[in-house]
Amino acid sequence: MKSFFFLVFSICFNIAISECRERDALFNKQKHIVQTINTYAIVVGISNYQDPAIADLKDARRDAETFAAWLYSDGGGNLPQENVVLLTDEQATLSRTAHAINRIAQVITKNDKLILYFSGYGAGNLRVDRLPDFFYFNDTPSDAIRAGSYPMMQHFAHLIKSKKNPYLIINHLYSRNNHSTHESLSPQVYRKKLFKNEIFYDHMINESADLLFGLNSLKLNLNHHLMDALLGLADQNKNDRVSFEELGNYFNFLKVPKETGPGLLFLACSKSNDEIAKVDVALIKTIRNHKDPNFPSILKSEGTEKEQKIISLLNQNIQDLYQNFLISIKLGHLMAPDLPNATLILDSMALYEELKPLISDFRRKLSAALQDETQQAINAYLNADSKELLRRTNFKDKYRKYPEYLEKSIQLTGKPNFMYNILEAKKYYFLGLNKRFEAIDSKKKKLFDEALELQLKGLEFEPEASFILNEIANIYASTNKPELAKKYFHEAIILTPGWSIPYSNLSKLSINSPVESIKYGKMATRLNETNVFAWNSLGTAYLRNNNLEDAESCFIRAIKLEPKYSEAF
Repeated sequence: MKSFFFLVFSICFNIAISECRERDALFNKQKHIVQTINTYAIVVGISNYQDPAIADLKDARRDAETFAAWLYSDGGGNLPQENVVLLTDEQATLSRTAHAINRIAQVITKNDKLILYFSGYGAGNLRVDRLPDFFYFNDTPSDAIRAGSYPMMQHFAHLIKSKKNPYLIINHLYSRNNHSTHESLSPQVYRKKLFKNEIFYDHMINESADLLFGLNSLKLNLNHHLMDALLGLADQNKNDRVSFEELGNYFNFLKVPKETGPGLLFLACSKSNDEIAKVDVALIKTIRNHKDPNFPSILKSEGTEKEQKIISLLNQNIQDLYQNFLISIKLGHLMAPDLPNATLILDSMALYEELKPLISDFRRKLSAALQDETQQAINAYLNADSKELLRRTNFKDKYRKYPEYLEKSIQLTGKPNFMYNILEAKKYYFLGLNKRFEAIDSKKKKLFDEALELQLKGLEFEPEASFILNEIANIYASTNKPELAKKYFHEAIILTPGWSIPYSNLSKLSINSPVESIKYGKMATRLNETNVFAWNSLGTAYLRNNNLEDAESCFIRAIKLEPKYSEAF
């Protein structure tokens, strides 16, 4: 009997212990969920304004896109795309920006970190001790800012104060030297101290009549220096982290190069010792080699962990389909005629009800891959890669696929996406490029006209696309219109003064004026010593000038860079 009671007691005791453990595990799990800290960001960049009286800015939109891409990177915290609200140009209206802050206010908890980034115009003359409450949004009227703006900084300050959230604020501001604006803003409009730790960096230099020209022609702005600092140049103690205090020290000692455009940089953070960036060693080496860093695509898919959880519960056929989709993207088998390809597999996956929560993620993956493929060709061309330049000359079949890739990417992302304009511009660029090569082969003037029409259409979507301006110049050069060709080559140079290709094209175009051709050829080779076309053009110019020794040296240089370059031989 005692044994029986002992057995019952033992069973009950073990059950009680087990239940306690389950409750503890559940409690710890709930506690862990409560303590999970997320980071949310609102990133705003406005280059184009509705009011024609407000001069457009060159880089504000791209600054915001660059910052958003950095947030998706390891150094910026690997934020999922769903946690970043990116508003640019026509999306960045007064109401959308205000609603974005309100929307985040509804989902954050006390420990979540908030980031606010704004690049665009601030009201009135900007000074290092004054940050205006009223910024210019896309739909803000020029002369009556109060009618189309609101105190965004006060709105954000109220949010973080009410919920006591850790925060980071970055404002990269340009001044609008508008007299009526100053009269409409009373001294009380300028900010009181809203944030605990602040950094001001003023590089307004002067308020001359050339200011707006400077904003749109200078190669660098303060955001370039900010990104350099966040990527690691501000890491003073070499612990592979950048704190807010280190960021302040970096700007205290920063000597801005003369080619940097005017502006005001304002930063604020909840704690001065907050670590706001992780150093990416590979990227920092790139910067120190004076090259632009390569950030993750701003269409980066955010659902890897979510995908794995859902996929692991599905049958083997679906799991195999998913794996084949990822492998096809990895191999670059994106569309027909490749079989299998990621596009066909995506269509098959869309038929499964179980995969519906993931289809938008898969579309983003494929869209990003399609864009990356075409971007590599453009990047290689911008960098004067010899194999890419020769591939264009040889007109390889794969080159014809880029317009299809871009059209598919546009379909996947949809028109409202902030990448829409640049994708359309690139699509028309490749369509026009292929048409020009077709015209060269057939010698039909009508095809040159069609090529020009396509490039001009692309320019409507992206007016500052220097690669399109350069291609328009190439069409005019091919149709014996040298003055128009020079005009567009020079426009490309104004937008990208460090790009070698337009200079080498000008050197070739000016071949009947050897002195001028030598001048452009020297500039092209100075900007990019690996530009084989530049060395060949420079060599030809020396040849026309009866300078055989320098001509031979240039031709040999081109051949060493690209042994298959027959024209140099």
